[in-house]
Amino acid sequence: MRLITFIAFLHLTVHSIAQIPNYFAHSPSWHCTEAPSGGYTTYNYYLSGNDSVVGGFTYHQLWTKGITPWSTYFNQFKLLVRQDGQSIRYYDANMHADLLLSNYDLVVGDSLKHAHNAVFGDLDTLVVQKIDSIIIGSEYRKQFYFDTLNAGVLITEGIGFQLHENMVEGEFIAPIAIAFGTGYGIHCYGQNASSLWHSDASDTTFCDLDITLGLTAYEKSKIILFPNPASNEITISSAIEIQEITIIAIDGKECLKSYSNKADISSLAHGFYVVKIKMVNDLTLEKSLLVQQ
Repeated sequence: MRLITFIAFLHLTVHSIAQIPNYFAHSPSWHCTEAPSGGYTTYNYYLSGNDSVVGGFTYHQLWTKGITPWSTYFNQFKLLVRQDGQSIRYYDANMHADLLLSNYDLVVGDSLKHAHNAVFGDLDTLVVQKIDSIIIGSEYRKQFYFDTLNAGVLITEGIGFQLHENMVEGEFIAPIAIAFGTGYGIHCYGQNASSLWHSDASDTTFCDLDITLGLTAYEKSKIILFPNPASNEITISSAIEIQEITIIAIDGKECLKSYSNKADISSLAHGFYVVKIKMVNDLTLEKSLLVQQ
């Protein structure tokens, strides 16, 4: 009986590890950076929630949202992507073709030469030396090492390249670069806006998966509502252009709107309110306000 129980347990364990994870389930997002000579761009990849059918294949719409070195915000379509077994493919609109983005069906001895869509440098030098696994959410993901040390260059299945390891750079979809100084890097990955994986396990602080608002914690801290409490007028101080201010009572009723960074609140009754701030590129943020009359 013990032997049968052990065999059943072993079968279930092997089966769970062997299952191919769903790379695009649970609203995944990737927090990445690019730091070429022109400056530092931080951005998130995320799925819009809409699918497109092209050539008989169903693709997810991958978008990117972030800020450039010149404090310009963007939120734009990036790629049509789909999972095909243990690989990710994308639709190239110029070639009208379904092409390989990343292949995770690798074994020890394989090189990356034919496992990624675009490269800078000789990927023949990157050969899988070891394969391990890690639990992401409730699923096992394979990790591919390109030397025999755990600290070596690695790829995590469905997530992307480790951050700046051994002069190799890459993230989720950007070209892999060897010693070219493009500065591509993925900092963390999450599902449903919760962080599940960090490229640097010793530093988990640099991770912003708030793809709904598209603002980092630092950027939010620099958007200031004053005075608060207030009785006559409030002002929003922000480096990002303010398009609209909406003040909402605690019962959900909209009380007033302003189309600048200031709002006259002298007509509001004493109490707590929510101030919804709308900025360029559909960025939004909510703050609490106490009106004292």
